[in-house]
Amino acid sequence: MSETVTIPTKLVHQPTEDDLRELGSLEERESRTASLRIRFQDLASEWLRTRPHSSRTKDLVNHRAYQEIIRMGEEAVPFIIEDLEMAPEHWFFALIKITGKDVAAPEHAGNLRLMADDWIAWWKSRPPKK
Repeated sequence: MSETVTIPTKLVHQPTEDDLRELGSLEERESRTASLRIRFQDLASEWLRTRPHSSRTKDLVNHRAYQEIIRMGEEAVPFIIEDLEMAPEHWFFALIKITGKDVAAPEHAGNLRLMADDWIAWWKSRPPKK
């Protein structure tokens, strides 16, 4: 009283050239993102380790590694936001330079955690990129 089971001999979907091209493109994007993340982490670590112990913003943001992060442009923003989620740091000048926006509420000025929260909320409220 057993039933006969038919096992398909063909794949349901053969990958097309477009599928393979898109997969290659996805792999390239993931590889580029991983490289950018490493670059950001290296520069951020250098900045944190060697920045002046001054509280003057000018002294903090003129550091070579900080300026390199700004030169990374918009590609650095997701990594800066991730960093702010872990621990607030003085990334606000870089975010303002890169995005052209200052989303921190004026009443939050000087409070790193609240300023970081403003930037994180702004980032999460943006429509996803395609």
